[in-house]
Amino acid sequence: MTIAAALDAFADSWVAAQHVTPRSAYGRTLRLLRFHLERSGVDTDGPLDALTADHLRDFVAWHATSGMVDDADQSRRAALHIARLAEHLADAHGRDDLRLDRAALRALVR
Repeated sequence: MTIAAALDAFADSWVAAQHVTPRSAYGRTLRLLRFHLERSGVDTDGPLDALTADHLRDFVAWHATSGMVDDADQSRRAALHIARLAEHLADAHGRDDLRLDRAALRALVR
């Protein structure tokens, strides 16, 4: 499975079951994650095994400092989104190495 397919599977399952406001927020976070991964040299058409926990942590830190959001609260929500994504990847795809602590991700947002 590719990174893109795994992100799509999360969007099509867990995210799609949410109400419209969180669904929109998760969609925005996933789009930014794809952008950040590609910009960082990670091919989202490459195998899911190429995705690391550091890539996800780097995204949260980048989100908080990129200037693409108005306040830290949006980055704290993105940290929660990434934690839920990581949980999904661990459970659905056997990637326990991607399971991330929510509090640790939120601590990356200053």
